[in-house]
Amino acid sequence: MASVLAPPRPKSYDDTFFKPVSLWLTTTDHKLIGIMYMTTGMLAFVIGGILALVMRIQLAQPNLKVIDAETYNQLLSAHGTTMIFFFVTIFMTGIANYFVPLLIGARDMAFPRVNLLGFWLIPISIAIYYTGFFTGGALDAGWTGYPPL
Repeated sequence: MASVLAPPRPKSYDDTFFKPVSLWLTTTDHKLIGIMYMTTGMLAFVIGGILALVMRIQLAQPNLKVIDAETYNQLLSAHGTTMIFFFVTIFMTGIANYFVPLLIGARDMAFPRVNLLGFWLIPISIAIYYTGFFTGGALDAGWTGYPPL
């Protein structure tokens, strides 16, 4: 009697959270890209929180010389930019990226590769923004961003 063997199934990673790194780096799945957006946003939240803590340490006591006035202005500007542009915007983009295709009944985003490219431009932009601290050209306009008089 002959037996029929089913073809081997490809290995699926749908049921595990810890996926291979290559899958995370090259995926076009809107849910995984949304998770990457939200993770990057939370990392930016931690960075912005550390900047805020350094500023609060400076203000803990009068005449505490943890950082100078120029560095304080740079940290204040970086904290505001980080929290608005690198946390709120990126995190909300991740939520929308995850849920909008599910809510409208689509299988995926319209252009999944462009979606992935848009995500990978964000860590690059964060790295470029923070290199100003190491090259001496960090933004120091303060909270309002007014030009100096």
